[in-house]
Amino acid sequence: MSGHVGPHDERNDVDWAGIATTGTTIVILMGVKNLPAITETLVAAGLAADTPAAVIADAGLPTMRVVRAGVASIASVAEDAAISPPAVCVIGAVAGLELT
Repeated sequence: MSGHVGPHDERNDVDWAGIATTGTTIVILMGVKNLPAITETLVAAGLAADTPAAVIADAGLPTMRVVRAGVASIASVAEDAAISPPAVCVIGAVAGLELT
């Protein structure tokens, strides 16, 4: 889904509360700026704070970087790592997997 606008923005029609309880993998595009509000909304709606999350910047490029943390802290971990767009956030069990 798009994270271009925050979850409380009137232009956002994503059912964040519904998504928080689906148990599926959540992929957020264009959400670096709004990641703190998005993750807070998901956790407040019932998504476990320790759900694995990853932010992938420059995916597929030699400059690709990945940071991982629980969903409750992924926004601050990404900020501390100076992750900037373009980046994708993946939330769910798959975000905890290492690719070999």
